[in-house]
Amino acid sequence: GQIGDSGGVCGPRRQLTPDAGQLGRTGPAGDGARVSDLALTSRDLTRVLPLLEEVLERVADLLDANKAALWVADPSRQELYPVAWFGLPDGYIGPMRVPYGRGSSGRAVVERAAVLILDVETSRDYGAFREGALQNSVRSAYSTPMLTTNGEPMGAIAVYFDQPTTPVDRNRQLVETYARQAAEIVERGQLYAEARELANLERRRGRQFRSLADAAMALSAADELDELLRIVTEAGREVVGTHQGVTSRLPHGWDDALTYVSLSDLYAEWRDYEQVPKGLGLLAAVVRENKPLRLTGDQLTKHPSWRGLGDALGHPPLPDLLAAPLVGRDGRNLGTVQLSHKVDGSAFTEQDEAIIVQLAQMTSASIERLEAFEGERRARRSAEAAARTYSLLSAASATFAGSLDADELVRALVAMVVPRLADWAVLHLLDQDGEDVRLGHLQHRDPTQVDALTRFFQTFPIALDEPYGAGAVLATGVYQLFSELPDEIIQSLAKDEEQLAELRRIALPSGLVVPLIAHGRTFGALTMLREQPYFEADVAYALDLVSRAALALDNASRYAFERELAGGLQRSLLPRSLPTSALLTSASRYLPGARGTQIGGDWYDLIEVDGGDLVLVVGDVMGRGVQAAAVMGQLRATVRAYALEGHGPAEVLQRLDQVVLAIDELHFTTCVVGRLDPRTRELCIASAGHLPPLVVGAAGGGRFLELDPGLPLGVGGATFVEQCVQLGPGETVLLYTDGLVEDPRTGVGPGMDLLLAAVARPVQSAEEVCDRVLAACGREGGDDDDDTALLALLLGEPATGVDPEPLLLDLPAVPESAPVVRHALRELLGVAGDGEVGDTAELLVTELVANAARHAGGEVRVRAVLQSGLLLVEVLDSSEVLPIPGPEVDWDCESGRGIALVEALADRWGADPLPSGKRVWFELSLRPL
Repeated sequence: GQIGDSGGVCGPRRQLTPDAGQLGRTGPAGDGARVSDLALTSRDLTRVLPLLEEVLERVADLLDANKAALWVADPSRQELYPVAWFGLPDGYIGPMRVPYGRGSSGRAVVERAAVLILDVETSRDYGAFREGALQNSVRSAYSTPMLTTNGEPMGAIAVYFDQPTTPVDRNRQLVETYARQAAEIVERGQLYAEARELANLERRRGRQFRSLADAAMALSAADELDELLRIVTEAGREVVGTHQGVTSRLPHGWDDALTYVSLSDLYAEWRDYEQVPKGLGLLAAVVRENKPLRLTGDQLTKHPSWRGLGDALGHPPLPDLLAAPLVGRDGRNLGTVQLSHKVDGSAFTEQDEAIIVQLAQMTSASIERLEAFEGERRARRSAEAAARTYSLLSAASATFAGSLDADELVRALVAMVVPRLADWAVLHLLDQDGEDVRLGHLQHRDPTQVDALTRFFQTFPIALDEPYGAGAVLATGVYQLFSELPDEIIQSLAKDEEQLAELRRIALPSGLVVPLIAHGRTFGALTMLREQPYFEADVAYALDLVSRAALALDNASRYAFERELAGGLQRSLLPRSLPTSALLTSASRYLPGARGTQIGGDWYDLIEVDGGDLVLVVGDVMGRGVQAAAVMGQLRATVRAYALEGHGPAEVLQRLDQVVLAIDELHFTTCVVGRLDPRTRELCIASAGHLPPLVVGAAGGGRFLELDPGLPLGVGGATFVEQCVQLGPGETVLLYTDGLVEDPRTGVGPGMDLLLAAVARPVQSAEEVCDRVLAACGREGGDDDDDTALLALLLGEPATGVDPEPLLLDLPAVPESAPVVRHALRELLGVAGDGEVGDTAELLVTELVANAARHAGGEVRVRAVLQSGLLLVEVLDSSEVLPIPGPEVDWDCESGRGIALVEALADRWGADPLPSGKRVWFELSLRPL
């Protein structure tokens, strides 16, 4: 009989081991393996254990045995372990492990055939098991292998007799049937356990990545080292899930270590522990080698460097250890992050190590940033305290730090020395090649003198081989001080009498020329003159000022270069033109962020694919600068490739998610992908954590599409849902990035309201939509922190007079609906004839309606559109199971051939998931090839 039948086996039910549901917990393995080890090898068969117990009981009843055991194979160890038994003591059978080839069960697995041992006492197969078997009155054993349909052994069913017994052939055949059922049960139970374990792992990884992203944001906002250490330690404990966490910052080694300790309630009595081992043991090895360390409890106590932690007075006990070094950009060690004792009791994994190493890297960058800022603040306070007369320097620092505009910095520098340090001053700058000198800026305490002086120095040559003045300082990088400016120096600078006369007119008694130097390169010279003499104290003051200006100018130059590079890369990666047709017009905008190197991660695309459909894409890569732009380029190219291959929006996002995960560095990305049929104006769209698209009505007014937002790309384990909407003529679809609506202080809510207000009136073009929303959201000036990308499509009226109105039917999902659909489809095809193509269309839609009736139930929606000689038929039902044609079809069998017919006869076909069901569609061309 089959399991669960009411007949076929008689006899009272035997009492099975009460602890059999807890697999691997009836006792430790014979070789000393731990319970956790057994759980990993045996997997969790708890859900199917009642079925296995029933199989075992029926086999025992069939063979009239009062002792039996069901053994499951562990291929990794080449042994069997019991999961259900009766008639034998738990302490005897529970811990037992039978190697392959030993005993009746081990032989049955190896030989893949039933094994009968008539006399255990004389059998060579029992060996070390003989004494225990005889003590428990086992004199004869019969084992049948549990074989899967492809012949793989999943274990064995063994019955034991207290006297030599040979089962009859009839019963042996029945036992083999039960054994095959047991093999299928075990196989299904293990597959379920594996699937659940993988699902749990993916969910845990998703939570870890989200926690890691939260930690990154918190670290970037920390402005005190103590707060930063706390954030890191708590984040490490949360992401990995541990009872202990310690983070140490080692400014000059262990003697002045700064440490934050976090312990769960399990270690509450050690909460006051603050003493940290001073450079001994395992932590010293991590710091010295700058490599992570992952040790189990046994490895920890046996490690040669255990002494430092093992001997530390009052240190909380460490059942295991995971430590990662904090490494600076120059490779020096900044400290350590260490964790111990996972909450779930498991050992640390490679995934745990990768997570904590990534957290340590973010922490190192935050420590260097924080300490660099603190160093600058200390230097500034020290300078102000040392000489209050240098108030100009603090003002200069603030001015220079607040601008990345080179011309603005040049003007600010000259303005700071006139009139406080000079009666007039002129700045000359050397080009990048170190050959040409140009006038940077000039200022005089008497504004009426500025124009004349500027005209003179615009034509006054500066030679690098001159012994004095700006040319000499530019060439040597050494300042020149003239407490009294002699006439012979003026004469050496003039090239003719006219120049000499002008130099004598503008010259003042004392002069100072100082170089602007950054990263070892002299690129400027500031000449200052005044009535009062200059002294060495003035030189120190001037050098300090111009050094700050030089660094600011160098940063401005680097910023301009990086911005130009990133902007050029961004422009080269965005589409040069957008597809347009009589059915729609399109427009786009890209506005780079204006503060800092903000160019980078936003992009848009509009891709024309087979059949005249358009794929709409807008995305936002987390990050800024050249690297984000490069990642954006990879993703844009990937989306294009997948779109041109014919994948739907949800499938494009699913594949793109894997691409983002494969990129070396973590780049969370939001993205929205849609596929628009301009003829039918149907838009199928899916989102990966992106803001919802806006649809603007032909008469004005807007609505946001209600999509499943999904998770951003790069989080991992996400599933993306595709939704289809029908748009009307004259409506506009707007896709955008968060730079359009997000404000760091108020979020995106007010920006979304502004977006709706901007389209309250009708729009005449896609260009007008872009201009309106940018103006309404205050983004038209291009001076915002974040970059912004827009893509707008205005749908036109389709051609009239040839194609009929689309067919739309909502019918019950029953076979009787098929004739109704065929009749309506014949009417739709009346304008094109009902020849062979019409017959094919009726056949295929009948198969799809029949499939919906067979597998979905409820209601079925049939939609058919005939336009420009192309027939598109869609069948929507409530079943979420997507049809997949098999490699071979039995055409004599009525079931299973519907999708195969669609695949064989349709020009194109596909199946897409919907929020509540699925859509199966096909296309047929009514035009002769």
